[in-house]
Amino acid sequence: MDIMLCAAVMQSEAFFHLKESCPTMLLELLETFASVDDNSGQTLSRKRSGSSIYGQDLADGGAAESINPSSRRVRRRS
Repeated sequence: MDIMLCAAVMQSEAFFHLKESCPTMLLELLETFASVDDNSGQTLSRKRSGSSIYGQDLADGGAAESINPSSRRVRRRS
């Protein structure tokens, strides 16, 4: 994970909420991201597709959409 992105996430309100309300879940998430980074050179040598390994599989050709907190539908940039 890019260090700048990681720093931005860790300063977000959502991160602080997770840290306060679900510390065990936060620890599991951080361990998962750390293990993916440790293994990234070995297991992710092929080019990634448009879908994230942490999100939905968008390989079916559907629109990459999500719902933001204000309940508006937004399309993910590609």
